[in-house]
Amino acid sequence: MWTASCRPISFETLVNDFMQEPIDISKYLTNAAFQRQERTLFLISLYFLTFHEFCHIRLNHLQRQATIAAMPEASLPPSTTKAALRVQLEKEADSCAVDIVNRDEARYNSSPIVFFAVFVVSSTQAVLDTFLPNPKASANHPSPAERMADAYDAGIHLVQGLPNAKRYSDTLTVVFEHFKTVTGLRP
Repeated sequence: MWTASCRPISFETLVNDFMQEPIDISKYLTNAAFQRQERTLFLISLYFLTFHEFCHIRLNHLQRQATIAAMPEASLPPSTTKAALRVQLEKEADSCAVDIVNRDEARYNSSPIVFFAVFVVSSTQAVLDTFLPNPKASANHPSPAERMADAYDAGIHLVQGLPNAKRYSDTLTVVFEHFKTVTGLRP
């Protein structure tokens, strides 16, 4: 239920607020080719998120999380924390999901589109971390910068040897560098 304090906010307003300057995105939002690409990216992002969660199940992460929770701190190797072990489980689920989407994409264009899905997820995570910090959630997940760095490495590896390798790798690099600049994050 919408209340006076929860009035709908336009996407343009959100972009301008986050970027801290007005940006005219209307030319993109009304472009049919952009709309098609936006829908594709949205679906790939949903695939990534869904596969990430299924990978937690397939990789038996619930049991492994219970094992981590039961570990006495003294039994951990030096410089290792339970939070670091839980972050590793998240990174495994990310990697598993990226692999699934990449295998599916290999049947078509072999494009590194899942990198952009991780970009969407990591950008959202960066915004939430900035405006709604939740130290407990952040302690159990890789930082947006770590997720992007891992997705970048997987994307670069995926495109090696492809006919469009240079174009893909150049695009991945530019987007990755832009992400770091906009968010101020470093892996």
